[in-house]
Amino acid sequence: MYTQIDPNDRDAVLWLQLALSRLLRPAPMLHVGELGPLTGKALRVYQQKNSLPVTGEADPATLQKINEQLGA
Repeated sequence: MYTQIDPNDRDAVLWLQLALSRLLRPAPMLHVGELGPLTGKALRVYQQKNSLPVTGEADPATLQKINEQLGA
């Protein structure tokens, strides 16, 4: 479970990308371990689908919702 994502932490970024791929359908191809425009787009889609502020960032509210949905 992550409460913040350090863009330099490859494991944290990969966790975020895998979580987004699991929770979004169709699943975006994000498994690179680096934050980039595709991850930002997936975050915006996830945030919109979950009635969160659409920032394109892995902010605390977004991470909390991801953790809840993953049962973390």
